[in-house]
Amino acid sequence: MLALTTRQLKVLFTIEDTGIGISSIQQKDIFNPYLQKNSSTDRQHYGTGLGLTIANKLLHLHDSNLELLSTEGKGTTLSFELNFEVLNDTSSVSDDSQGKYLSDLTTLRVLVAEDNAVNIMVINKMLNKWNIFPKIVGNGKEALEAVLLTDYDVILMDINMPVMDGFEAARKIRQLQDDKKSLVHIIAVTASIGGAIESHPGYKYIDDCVLKPFPPDLLKEKLDKLNLLKIFPHL
Repeated sequence: MLALTTRQLKVLFTIEDTGIGISSIQQKDIFNPYLQKNSSTDRQHYGTGLGLTIANKLLHLHDSNLELLSTEGKGTTLSFELNFEVLNDTSSVSDDSQGKYLSDLTTLRVLVAEDNAVNIMVINKMLNKWNIFPKIVGNGKEALEAVLLTDYDVILMDINMPVMDGFEAARKIRQLQDDKKSLVHIIAVTASIGGAIESHPGYKYIDDCVLKPFPPDLLKEKLDKLNLLKIFPHL
């Protein structure tokens, strides 16, 4: 995956082989129809010489094209990019059928670390709307204890909390020996000014940040991306 927005997903496809390769001179004409590498070894590699031409023309219909990288005797790599529409705009869909068009976030394991009761109510309602039912803790120490007990996909971490703040909790989580726990995605959810939080030494333990108050779509976009990477980890 190259990029993800609320409306579009850009994916890079790569195909590699360890075959006979193509010389730099022949690469200039490789997408011309009926052309094949002209050597005695080609008698072992049959074809019409139309495959790459057809594939490239099909990609042109989608505003893309094949990119070729080849070394004689080592092999060839072909790659292309495609854009896909993300179907998460349900404004024209009936209430009964909206759910099936939304990203399925039900399997996303979310931990919320927040000490303010009003903020807890707001973010919990927001997540519930997306079929996410998070574990909620009241400070950084409880967040660390929760991570030790359960593997989470993402932590929504308030920074200013009693007992242990969000930065310290993130630092201790990163020190855990279990990679599933220490590499958990941590999003700081804070009312601090953006520049102030990013200049804090503890920010290096944070993956991302949203500033309160934030529009729901901003958080939804970040969670959609994490969920996509969970389903397709090699994107």
